[in-house]
Amino acid sequence: INDGLTSHYYHWTLEKDGKSHGSILNTDYCTTFTSLELPSTAHDEFLAALEHTRFFQMKSAQTGPEIVDGASKSIEVHYQGRKHIVTQTGAADIDPGFNRMWMLIRNLQDRSTIVGPKEATPEHR
Repeated sequence: INDGLTSHYYHWTLEKDGKSHGSILNTDYCTTFTSLELPSTAHDEFLAALEHTRFFQMKSAQTGPEIVDGASKSIEVHYQGRKHIVTQTGAADIDPGFNRMWMLIRNLQDRSTIVGPKEATPEHR
């Protein structure tokens, strides 16, 4: 996900066997890259949320022709050969399903174990 408000980029890789992992790229004041081990339940939680929210049918929302810098959030999902991106911009009416997915993604960070903070490498910038 891209959290346009704080310049954080989250990347979660969810495995059926429970060995899921992720990373956070933070470009706020100094660029840092943090590796995480995600909870073993993450894969099943995401599958349930994708189905419940109908994420692959969800549409992006924007309030007007101009996108205000720092006022957008995006979630991109790759699953079984499908790719879908949903972006919420400005004060658009946010789909409750988008909020549910957003909170699940952000909540995973709090429930994860840091396994390797380090400086960002060029491919992560």
